[in-house]
Amino acid sequence: MKVRMVPGQGGRGQGGRKRTDVIAKKLVRLYGAVVDAEAWGRPKSYEGKPAGLGVGSEKTEHKWPEEVYWHRDFYETLLAAQSDVGEGLLVIEGERIRYANKAFCLTSGYSAEELTALPSYSDLAAKDQRPLLDDWMRRRRREDTVVEDRCETAILHRSGRRVELEVGVRPLLREGQLSHLVAVVHDITARKQVEERLQISLGMLVAVHEAGRVLSSSLDPSEIGKRLLEVMHRVSDLDAAILRARDERGRLSVVHARGPRGLLQVASTAMEAQGARLRALETGQYRRPFSLAQPKVGGMPVVGLCLPLVIRERVIGLLEAYGPETLAKKIAVETLQSLAGQAASALENAQLYSELNERERRLKGLVGKLLEAKEEERRRVAYEVHDGLTQVAIAAHQHLQAFAKGYLPDSASSQTKLEDTLELARQTVREARSVIADLRPTALEDFGLTAALRSKVEALQADGWEISYDEALEDERLPHEIETALYRVTQEALANVRKHAQTVHARITLARRHKGAYLEVRDWGRGFEESAVPKVGGWGEQVGIQGMRERIAWLGGNFTIRSQPGVGTRVVAEVPLPTPEGANGGRAR
Repeated sequence: MKVRMVPGQGGRGQGGRKRTDVIAKKLVRLYGAVVDAEAWGRPKSYEGKPAGLGVGSEKTEHKWPEEVYWHRDFYETLLAAQSDVGEGLLVIEGERIRYANKAFCLTSGYSAEELTALPSYSDLAAKDQRPLLDDWMRRRRREDTVVEDRCETAILHRSGRRVELEVGVRPLLREGQLSHLVAVVHDITARKQVEERLQISLGMLVAVHEAGRVLSSSLDPSEIGKRLLEVMHRVSDLDAAILRARDERGRLSVVHARGPRGLLQVASTAMEAQGARLRALETGQYRRPFSLAQPKVGGMPVVGLCLPLVIRERVIGLLEAYGPETLAKKIAVETLQSLAGQAASALENAQLYSELNERERRLKGLVGKLLEAKEEERRRVAYEVHDGLTQVAIAAHQHLQAFAKGYLPDSASSQTKLEDTLELARQTVREARSVIADLRPTALEDFGLTAALRSKVEALQADGWEISYDEALEDERLPHEIETALYRVTQEALANVRKHAQTVHARITLARRHKGAYLEVRDWGRGFEESAVPKVGGWGEQVGIQGMRERIAWLGGNFTIRSQPGVGTRVVAEVPLPTPEGANGGRAR
């Protein structure tokens, strides 16, 4: 326990002579109580005035009043502050440092005499910390409480090195007035460095994760390059970056670049950069950073990294980064290597998608040409049937009619045979015309899909079908390819109803839905198990279904078949229609 020696109570020997050590059996507390204690003390001077400092151990159990804890003098606080080994300690009066212990001298690199000679404590602070430190200290002087307050700041070591500190300040009050500030200082530089490294590592891990997400969401090489370099600039202290990729001939081309034009030009032509690119392309490995001969503005050198983009031991491109010397640190290089790996995968996916898209485009073109050739062949056959077989059938029918008028059968059976022959001739003509109509639907070409389907339904109704037709296009003409495809789907679906459904009860629906044409052919026949419908092309009956599916897929639409035994079948085709601007998945007429 620390107590204050009271004059006249063991402070002097015989004759009033001062003693260096005084043993006291009775001590007086600050509020006047006399207690049993053992104490030692020695005389001191404070601000030119005689004083004494004593430390004692109380033997009397007694509770101190609350207000005593708020009236300790300077030396009591000083001793309390110095009790923590290694803590820096400053005593500040006004702007001046009045006392600095050995720990703070080691932290700052200055001696105690040099510190007390400074005009202001703020001369030690780093430039970016001086306004904040001054404001914080002024607020501490204005407060009349002795509760300790803490802040983080930074000073410059005598060598120029930045030292991060945690400072706790406790005001001292003498007779109700602020006399000094006692600052307890902890060096937290190592802790701040660890926190900074952890923060950098966390930021880079988040960036790598974000890069994986954004790069996988695009299949456009230019967009991949743009997003990649944006992420790189956020996580690294970059000045410029370039993403290069090989084309089909193996030549490097710039996918995306970011940074000052002058630096990008230097990076593209510098011998050091060209050599690094060549080594990366030949070895497929990152070797080491290189320096550009021409520094950036301000005299700071520029460090470059050349990271190969490797997929299955094949270099498909390069990722170049340019910036200050910190760019060559291990953690920065590892992060950029991870980003390079993700960029390689993204560019590979984009290239594969581009090749697949090109093949699909070519295949779609071939399918389109095949369908056009098929329609053209239908027209040719229709003309041949019309000009050949149909004309022969018509001529035969006419000759039979003329023969029947001039020939009188000798019996009733002969008359019946003649009439049957005439009916066969007429039926042959009808069948030939029906084939021609199916091969070359003139109503479709002349009046459109709506009229062609209406004519088809009327013909089926005349043959005894219970078939209805619901349409909502109001004679609107669609692109020629779409009208042809939907007509052929209807034609094939109705042919399947005739052959397999064992019913004449059906319905056709044609409408515009969701910016597209909607066609449904519904029958109430015997139906079938959907698992029996082939998903790919085959032979026999599968050809018709696959043909319908291919026609609709060629137009970018959807084709589905829904059926259930004993219930019936629904054939649905949906095709996107052109937009007013002409951009659509189908083809303009």
